[in-house]
Amino acid sequence: MRIKTCWNFNIDQGGTFTDIIGIAPDQKLIIKKVLSTKSNTSYNPIIYGISEIKKKYKEFSNYPINQIKIGTTIATNALLERKGYKVLLIVTKGFKDNFLIGTQQRNKIFSRHHIRKKSIYSHILEIDERTSSKGRIKNTLDEKIIFNSLKKHFSKGYKSIAIILINSFINPKHEKIIKKIAFKIGFKNISCSHEVSPTINFTSRGFTTLVDAYLNPIIQKYIKELENKLAVKEIHYMQSNGLLAKKKSFNGRNAILSGPAGGVIGGVNIANKNNIKSIVGFDMGGTSADIWHYSGEIEKKAETKISDVFIKTPILKIDTIAAGGGSITKYENKRFIVGPESAGSFPGPVCYRNNGPITLTDCNLILGRIAKEDFPKFFGKNKNLSISLNET
Repeated sequence: MRIKTCWNFNIDQGGTFTDIIGIAPDQKLIIKKVLSTKSNTSYNPIIYGISEIKKKYKEFSNYPINQIKIGTTIATNALLERKGYKVLLIVTKGFKDNFLIGTQQRNKIFSRHHIRKKSIYSHILEIDERTSSKGRIKNTLDEKIIFNSLKKHFSKGYKSIAIILINSFINPKHEKIIKKIAFKIGFKNISCSHEVSPTINFTSRGFTTLVDAYLNPIIQKYIKELENKLAVKEIHYMQSNGLLAKKKSFNGRNAILSGPAGGVIGGVNIANKNNIKSIVGFDMGGTSADIWHYSGEIEKKAETKISDVFIKTPILKIDTIAAGGGSITKYENKRFIVGPESAGSFPGPVCYRNNGPITLTDCNLILGRIAKEDFPKFFGKNKNLSISLNET
């Protein structure tokens, strides 16, 4: 048996559970499933899971970690549940309603009442400027007014901004000026549409930039907390396009399907090894459910729609809905509705015995679709009980 001098880890972090596969120095595979969240705010499932694996495998516990590959649904869940960052949207004067109107597509075209999902921006600042379709500046910026306006919003707690100006894809001069002013004031997270998605379509370019501003602070905080506490040579993050990236290239817009993309790559690899030509993948987690298809080649698209938000970036063709095992069910208007909120791993579903809300897991338990005998005794106050049908 050949002994290497280091560990390697492959990790899938979902909203409810985190799965860790450790490859020990003797090449043995060790699998560990841990809760993604706990009441302890300092708890990090990846750090905890890795430490538990290394503790259990004592003869190699002091060996260093060479590489970690991570797929995470942190961005997906934040968008589905509308738990992203507080964003100030900056647009050309006269276009403040553009991202409320969107593409005017309605999922239920025959419904009498159209109910919009919560916007991913908190406030709009209109800027008196204009660039023509040929890139000519028609209306110049008043930098003093912009400085005062941005400073006012900064003092109100806005730290993330999305700058989306008409025709900035062909001439980004004004976006660059606003970014420079914002940086001088102290804004840490600034997403400019000419950098995020330099394309002609104002709406899709804008939504993609909004997603970037909405999710980037969460992604950067996640990376910082992880890499500051882990001694590891290399960490790679799975992107929505199925490729791995280092921390500098991992951001809000390409992290949106990080976790599900890992499932596609893994599923396709298994299919190829077993000479299977066509498969349908279904990945139901605690917060979302992901569905994808493969028939000889990995399917990709340049634009996707998730939770009524259009994102223009290379992405694997995956449909994601807010219907995971932990998705909260409510009775409204004489019917049950599901999601997008999730109970997570704590408090989790009612049957977890932590005073959680009713979820899809509870519904499936009541209907007899899942058996409590299949669950470990890991629930309740002392983490030593099985799930309970009586609690539901």
